[in-house]
Amino acid sequence: MQIRFDDHVVAVTGGGGGFGRAIVETFAGLGARVFACDRAQPALEAIAAIPGVTAELVDLEDRAAAADWVGGVERAAGGAIGVLVNNAGGSMGILHSPIEDVTDADWDVLFATNLHGTFAVCRAAARAMKQARRGRFINISSGSGLRPSL
Repeated sequence: MQIRFDDHVVAVTGGGGGFGRAIVETFAGLGARVFACDRAQPALEAIAAIPGVTAELVDLEDRAAAADWVGGVERAAGGAIGVLVNNAGGSMGILHSPIEDVTDADWDVLFATNLHGTFAVCRAAARAMKQARRGRFINISSGSGLRPSL
């Protein structure tokens, strides 16, 4: 069986490296028109060279910027996003420490991208997906909720 995504619009957050880059490359290789965002410019330059991929620098900690990115994808695609992959996030460079030592600033950074950014992107994409009566959210997380991580 050959799965293809020709004529599908796929948006990937955190698409510049690691799992995100693999997701971008896979969907593009299956024929999708892929829009990716990341906050690391060098990584974006590499994926922008992939045929069928449009890459943009976006910091998802800024909810308005996240929503603007979704709107730009919809305008460029001429309609709703078919598959939205929320891959951005992680430990955001914050080291593991006992709960009593976690600062408010570190806590806020974790939630700004991992939760608030994901919510902002989903909220922005939902209306057009509902109007199109199609679309999927894929939200990627880690096992760090189950055990300590970096």
